[in-house]
Amino acid sequence: MTWRPNHALSALVGIAALLGAAACASTAAPVGTERGRRKPDLAQTGLVDPLGGPLVPPPALRVKPSPNQTPNAVVELQLAALKRNDDPYPDAGIAIAYVFASPSSRAVTGEVRRFARLLKTARYRAMLDHRQAVVGEPILKNGYARVPAIVQTASGQYVGFVFQLSRQQSGPLAGCWLTDGVKRFDVPQPK
Repeated sequence: MTWRPNHALSALVGIAALLGAAACASTAAPVGTERGRRKPDLAQTGLVDPLGGPLVPPPALRVKPSPNQTPNAVVELQLAALKRNDDPYPDAGIAIAYVFASPSSRAVTGEVRRFARLLKTARYRAMLDHRQAVVGEPILKNGYARVPAIVQTASGQYVGFVFQLSRQQSGPLAGCWLTDGVKRFDVPQPK
């Protein structure tokens, strides 16, 4: 049988689901800036954060949490944004991912620039500009979800992540699933 990247990636998601329960104990971190690239003035870019204040994406990219979104939909939105991180301007994908960060995550990671620095660390940068991602089945319990995902990096390596989400109970985002943290784990590399 010939190895196909998409089939291998799908098979690795099964491994992620098995590892997911053990891999969910820590939270994600935010991201930084690239040398020599001018960042947009966040106050002038158009997106209003549901928790108050402007964010990065212009009107064409306005996405926001909704009680209609499943945990998988939230993870898929974040990964899709991070896949095209610098489109239409540097770190636009990170700004979109930040929109789906929970208040408890933001309390730890801080504002969007600090979140960007965290995502650019070795632990999380595999999500930036990745080739493809497969999101597995969520594990749901008492208003919390763990969603495994396998990402094929720009260099072709496979990396696993477990997204930890919670359904917000109050405030302007009541009923929305938001990401509390992301835990990275290693996955076997196809030969």
